[in-house]
Amino acid sequence: MRELKRVVADGELGEILHVEGHYSNQNSSKFFAAWRDSPDEAPGGAMTGTALHVLDAFVKLLGPMRRVNAQFVSRRPPPDPLDTISVLVEFANGASGVLASMRAHAVLLAGACLWHGGSAEALGENVFIIRRGNGHTRQETLPPVDSLRAELDAFVESIVGQKPPPIPAIQMIDTVAAFEAAITSINSRMPTMVGATSSA
Repeated sequence: MRELKRVVADGELGEILHVEGHYSNQNSSKFFAAWRDSPDEAPGGAMTGTALHVLDAFVKLLGPMRRVNAQFVSRRPPPDPLDTISVLVEFANGASGVLASMRAHAVLLAGACLWHGGSAEALGENVFIIRRGNGHTRQETLPPVDSLRAELDAFVESIVGQKPPPIPAIQMIDTVAAFEAAITSINSRMPTMVGATSSA
């Protein structure tokens, strides 16, 4: 995802028109905790536990969202839920997106940015692929990263004033605004506008 953000920020891909993301795992059943099944603590099923990470990545890649249209489908109730979440996204910059997540599924992590003439994809934790319309494909397997260690190091560096936090506060607010709009959309079964922020 860092490499995906880098190529988007560098303009290597041109204008991003669409982004897709999927993140699923079996944490709800393998590592059961009551909060995962509480509508108050974890609204929207996988929207809270896993899809939120995709939403966060979307904001990091393309900025705030203008509107979301979310769908939650449950096939089996807790304590071992089987449900899916799908969200159509319209970004403030005019790009579109779609994210999906499923509880009780083997780990699947994928993200892709599409532009006129190709795509860039992050698959799993360290595979990165750029596909160009001329048939040229570049695939890299990036070195593994201890993400928990990286998070702790970034936290310490920001606390002692060495570096700013890796995620600016406004991006956190934009992510929460999009999450709240997605939950509202699930409950109303209607597209929902995302609360405006100063970065819009």
